[in-house]
Amino acid sequence: MPANAKKTILIVDDSPDNIAIIEEILKPEYKILAATNGEDALAIARGDTPPDLILLDVMMPGMDGFEVCRRLKEDRTGATIPVIFLTAKAKATDERMGFELGAVDYIRKPVEPDIVKARIMTHLAQKEEALRASELRYRRLFETMKTGIMIVEMGTGIILDVNPALVEMIGSSQETFMGETLWDLEFLRPIVGTKERKSALKKGEYVRYKDR
Repeated sequence: MPANAKKTILIVDDSPDNIAIIEEILKPEYKILAATNGEDALAIARGDTPPDLILLDVMMPGMDGFEVCRRLKEDRTGATIPVIFLTAKAKATDERMGFELGAVDYIRKPVEPDIVKARIMTHLAQKEEALRASELRYRRLFETMKTGIMIVEMGTGIILDVNPALVEMIGSSQETFMGETLWDLEFLRPIVGTKERKSALKKGEYVRYKDR
């Protein structure tokens, strides 16, 4: 996503009028998605392009907001999406429940536009900082692992990156790998086959090669 691209906010509320109010507040700065029930909210959050943050009502018919949040936090992708409860439920026990389920904030209705915008900005910034820290830790691990690792683009098989351990294992250079595909590497052909007979490699699958 380009640095200047709008972040996506998913508003979940069973009242279209409430959604319209929040959308009016946020649409100058954010891309807005909306759902009026928990099932649709989960489907959007689990889709190919999940939202950057979710504003979630608690009191909804069928699946309430607490249950939506609980199910969302069970998913690997959903667990990384900040959830802010936006609700008329004002009891301290409700607020505590929201935080226990993994929400990052709890805002009571009726909403104050400046407060909502400030809270969203804060939690999106925290998410970005956490992502940068995670990427840095991953990069350090990738570079220092003794096991050879190769990152490959799904579908095309194009090699995006290899770590120093793999380069040393094969006795080559990083440039030898970059831009090539899995099927261009002779030592991997017994595992992945040829371009004409591609193996069904899956996302996140480990392919083991033992240097004899």
